[in-house]
Parts: sequence; C-alpha cells; structure tokens
Amino acid sequence: MPEVQAAEDQLDKEHDEIVESHRNYLEKIQKAFDARCDEIGVATEKKLTEIPESDQEKRKEILTEEQQQLDQALAELKQVVNRRDADVRKKLEDIEKKRDESAMDLEAELAKIV
Repeated sequence: MPEVQAAEDQLDKEHDEIVESHRNYLEKIQKAFDARCDEIGVATEKKLTEIPESDQEKRKEILTEEQQQLDQALAELKQVVNRRDADVRKKLEDIEKKRDESAMDLEAELAKIV
C-alpha cells in the first residue's frame, strides 16, 4: 500500500501549497489595499489644506468624496477576495474528493484481499 501513502502525501502537499499560495495572495492584496487607502488619505489631506477652515461645506464635500473612494476600494477588495476564496475552496474540495476516492479504492482492495 505504499502507493496509497504516496498519493496521500501528494494530496497533502497540494493542499499545503494551495493554502500557502492563498495566504501569500491575501497578504499581497492587503498591502495593495492599504496603499490605495493611504493614497486616498494623502490626496484628501492635500485638498483640505487648499480649502480654508471657514469653508465647512467644501471640506465636508471633500471628506464625503474620500469616504466614497474608501468604500469603493473596500468593495473592490471584497470582490477580489471572494472570487479568489471561491477558487481556492473549489481546489480544496477537489483534493478532498480525490481523498475520498482513494479511500474507497483502498476499501475495495481490502475487500478483495479478505
């Protein structure tokens, strides 16, 4: 049954690679999101320095615009993460399906021996 163990080891390796790849991707996406939020914040600060403190209406407009941009960035992040999560979930389900098939094959082989 060494071939069964080799197949299990291969599936474990695939599983670990998928999880590690996903983790790295999420870290990369998080950094990109943080950078985008920082860019939005810097742009807002620049705009606010150009508007007098007394013009509260214009300052409020700028802050509302900033919030809309941040909300858009967050929506895009969620969309990307959800799509990637679905892909990863599918790959992991495929691995589990292969494990189940392998277990059934092993049971069939054992039934022949007994």
